[in-house]
Amino acid sequence: MFSLKDVHLIKFKTHLKGNELLTVYTSKKNIPFKLKRVFLTGNVSKKSKRGSHAHKKTSQIFICLYGKINIRCFDGKKTKLFKLKNQSLGIYIPPTIWYDTLYEGQKNSIIVEMDPQKDFSVRRCFKLEGVQSTGHNGGIAFHNNSIYIATNFKVGAYILPEYSEESDKYQTLSSTSTNIFNVNSKASFMTYHGDSVWIGEYREPSDGFIPYLSGYPLDSNGNIIISGNPIRYRLPFYCQGVAWRENNEEKYLFISTTHGGDEYSILYRCLRSGLSEQSQITIDREFYLPAQIEDVSFNQNGDLITVSESGSKYYQIAVGWSMFYPFVFTITNDVLFAEGEQMSNDGDNYVGLLRELDMHQNFPNPFNISTSISYVLPEDSFVKLNVYDLLGREVRTLVNGIQMKGNNRIYWDATTDTGELVSAGIYLYTITARNHFLTRKMLLLK
Repeated sequence: MFSLKDVHLIKFKTHLKGNELLTVYTSKKNIPFKLKRVFLTGNVSKKSKRGSHAHKKTSQIFICLYGKINIRCFDGKKTKLFKLKNQSLGIYIPPTIWYDTLYEGQKNSIIVEMDPQKDFSVRRCFKLEGVQSTGHNGGIAFHNNSIYIATNFKVGAYILPEYSEESDKYQTLSSTSTNIFNVNSKASFMTYHGDSVWIGEYREPSDGFIPYLSGYPLDSNGNIIISGNPIRYRLPFYCQGVAWRENNEEKYLFISTTHGGDEYSILYRCLRSGLSEQSQITIDREFYLPAQIEDVSFNQNGDLITVSESGSKYYQIAVGWSMFYPFVFTITNDVLFAEGEQMSNDGDNYVGLLRELDMHQNFPNPFNISTSISYVLPEDSFVKLNVYDLLGREVRTLVNGIQMKGNNRIYWDATTDTGELVSAGIYLYTITARNHFLTRKMLLLK
């Protein structure tokens, strides 16, 4: 008899050439048994359930070519759920293991247009039709009343209908062979700058591929010119978004990286002269931010706007919401370009500006009555130390004035500025001194 310990995922090596993927499955090699039959299931409706049985003598490999499949295995004592979402991953199920296959199918893609002048209220929603109608569309760029949408080696260009107060709130954007462009990139995210669309890739070290940012020029009609070789810059792993910015006649690329879950994010500021196709990025400055930032862009004031999706989901899980709400927050231009020592990188160790200001993890953590926060200042400074919830709302101002150089400590009794007790959950505390800032998290239990 086999158990769940014998059920395991198999990662198949996938080769990338241009925008084509090639995965080879070989009997008795990366398939750990002799293949006898192959079953291909297609046109399966969402939430469809199949299987619900076990085989006495047959071993199986499940591979998902399109959409997503959840496979639930049961050995008579325990149950375990496995998730498949691409052709490079399979699950081995030995004989006597009971299984169900739960098909998620492909979800419809919706583009939401929000108005920053009205507290990011929803203005219009666009349903995509055509090759980008389902699946994960990872990034959007805007130029000349058109949006460019990146997804899996393709970019769609859509002209937005003119807006008025009487406009339909729900509209459709359609794709044809004339507004879909094949690009040599996984197309996880994108941005617009300098008459070009810049398309980037999210990669992890285990993927076996180096992530790049590719710049494709646009013609006078807004079409992507794919006939030549794009400009390419190497990106760090775990990159979620990029945005270009000019300041004092210098061009900078801001790069957001995150590992997901409850880890913090790092936003890198890099001079364009520090980017190349062959070498790692040269970091000009780095900013530590709450989990988890993803796409980044700039508003008309030069302030950086970013969204935290998985960080919000982590909070939702902690407090038991029935659904989660991604939140948007900004970093002002004066913080992004504060004068001071420049960042440099020494191998894998980053040194410089932010290391001078230090803030320790609160103690105790988690806590249920009171906790202390310690921080170290390199010199006498005007300090602000604030507590926020994970929706970015200010909960309490703990410090707002001149603090002495050296070690400092402040206590928080889990109350707001008006003395009201706050609810249990995850909170962020941020220190700002001489335009430098650090953020950490703490957990309040009741």
